[in-house]
Amino acid sequence: MITDTDIKKLKKVFATKKDLEAFATKRDLELYLTKDEFRVFERKLDKKFIDFEESLLTKIIDHILTSQDVILKRIDDIIIDNAARDMQLHRHDKWIHDLATHTECKLSNS
Repeated sequence: MITDTDIKKLKKVFATKKDLEAFATKRDLELYLTKDEFRVFERKLDKKFIDFEESLLTKIIDHILTSQDVILKRIDDIIIDNAARDMQLHRHDKWIHDLATHTECKLSNS
């Protein structure tokens, strides 16, 4: 005969109806993706991520190149300004020497 003690031992070993309610039902499992569905989803997600990454990389590169163009334009402007200043300095220096020659004024070399 089975005693109450035996039933208590069996309850410890085997799952009760209440214990089984915690497990997923067949209907619950239908809500989850299968391996194949997950692989398709994963490939789509990878493609979207790669597209996003390429788009972001393109924007960053465009920003860097635009910034580089601005800097190079500024450098070019500085070079042109320096060349114009050097020509004007040379012209002024020549005028001073011409005036000194015509007025018979001696210039110091310092």
